[in-house]
Amino acid sequence: METCISLSFRLKQEVGSYALKGDSGFENLDFLQCCKFAEGDSRILMQKLARDGVKSYVRALKKKKPVVSEGRENEVELLKKLAGKSRNIMEWVQAYEEVTILSYRSTTIYIYIITI
Repeated sequence: METCISLSFRLKQEVGSYALKGDSGFENLDFLQCCKFAEGDSRILMQKLARDGVKSYVRALKKKKPVVSEGRENEVELLKKLAGKSRNIMEWVQAYEEVTILSYRSTTIYIYIITI
């Protein structure tokens, strides 16, 4: 969340007065701050993103749909490793490194999508 807020602010500074227009896309940046404080710590939000990604992966497998969207193929191995651990809190905690990597990859792809 911190990275997203920081990059959004830098982009807003870069485009200058255009960011003040109502339809510039910057009108919802305060929502990011709300997300940060609503979730408490950014790491908690990042773990939630990782857990949600694993749940989506498992649902897609069950429905025999594509498991990841374009540009996220590098996450498949992590998703496979974490798929069985998302229901057991102790296994999820022990897989902290994989969860952290997946969460950083997830937020990176969201930031990329926002900036294109």
